[in-house]
Order: sequence, then structure tokens, then C-alpha cells
Amino acid sequence: MEAEKIREKRRDREAWNEGVYTLFAVRNAVAPMFVKGFTPNYPERPLIEQTEWENSEEYKQQQIELVFKQMEMLKTNFELNKANERLREEQQKKAESEG
Repeated sequence: MEAEKIREKRRDREAWNEGVYTLFAVRNAVAPMFVKGFTPNYPERPLIEQTEWENSEEYKQQQIELVFKQMEMLKTNFELNKANERLREEQQKKAESEG
């Protein structure tokens, strides 16, 4: 089982080195012509290594922290929007009472 994993990793690394991942580059060059808002991306490492990284505890912890930061940003934006809404309402009321 471990030997097969090592062979698979080696084949993946060879494919990486031989340019099989050229498809990603071609897609990144062609897709923007046909897909509005396409964001080009290319794997940072061979796909098996990427999968191992994404299954690692460190990666999972980073993702959890990212979600919490995004939630904090959403909360802050919500609070700012509410405050701006109240301010606009107050300004509107003031303008109506003066006018």
C-alpha cells in the first residue's frame, strides 16, 4: 500500500515535470476569452501533494481561521451598514423638518 502511494507520487511528479499540467496553462489563457470574470489559477504543487496539503491539520486550521475572519468582516460590514442607514434616516428626517 505504501509502495503504491510512493509510485503514484512519483508518477504525479513526473507528469508535473513533463508538462501534463499544461492544460491548466492553456485553460488560463483561453478561458478569459469565453468566460466573463474568469480568474486564472494554476496548481501551486503537484495535485497529489496539493490534496495531501488540503487534508493536513495545518490547512484545516487555516481554513477555520479564515472562516472566522470572514464572519467577523461580515458582522462589521453589517454593523457599519446599519449605522449608515440610521444616519441617512436621521439626515432625511432633519431635511424634511427644515424643508
